[in-house]
Amino acid sequence: TRTRQQLLSKVSVLRNESPAALLNSLGKVFDALFRDAKPVVRALTGVQSARQTLQGDLLIRGMQENEEGVPIYVCCADEPSKVTELVLSIYTRRERVPEAEELLLCSSHTTLEEIELLLRRFFCARLHHREERLYCLGNIHLLPYVVQCGTVEATRRLEEKFGFRHASALVFVSGVANQMLTNALNRPHCAVSVLPRESLTEAVKRIGEMYHGRQIEAVASSMNGVGKTHYILRQVQ
Repeated sequence: TRTRQQLLSKVSVLRNESPAALLNSLGKVFDALFRDAKPVVRALTGVQSARQTLQGDLLIRGMQENEEGVPIYVCCADEPSKVTELVLSIYTRRERVPEAEELLLCSSHTTLEEIELLLRRFFCARLHHREERLYCLGNIHLLPYVVQCGTVEATRRLEEKFGFRHASALVFVSGVANQMLTNALNRPHCAVSVLPRESLTEAVKRIGEMYHGRQIEAVASSMNGVGKTHYILRQVQ
């Protein structure tokens, strides 16, 4: 096709560019190809208690067109082990499954580059039909101090560059209060509760049945080397 021929001609020209220019040019090519692609939205309806929403959860939303404000939010789980449950509760109340492009659960090995990629998606969401996306950084208490500082700097730098005109909504979720990142952002904390365990279990079950062809099963034991891996391999074969 004509589009394919044009793309191939551009690729042949790119071979002579420097690495930085090559990446920039490839980005423009992919942007032209996928800019108008509609995002995937996987519904998650019918979960009991999904509509039980506290005021803090209602505050987490994107800005309407021409509305002024800062759609960046901060919330803290009661304890570190509850962060994943809190994140799942936020998306379950919105009756949809979180997508890989909008959710990053951090660890001590998470890089600033990974975080900045998510921040860029947030700031440019409306340009790519993603104004309804809720971008989320979870477990930020696990980030090293240097990475937390870099995240604050990157957020401010991208805010100065893009503003919030094309942004959706962004929430930082921590398992420990008084983190450098959350304090430096100077955003009010949203009081968001975790859904009951039965509701979260039902949500995970529905995700498995609707989008993975089977229920999601967790395998755990109190001892090492008792055969968990072999059991899982037998189940998936």
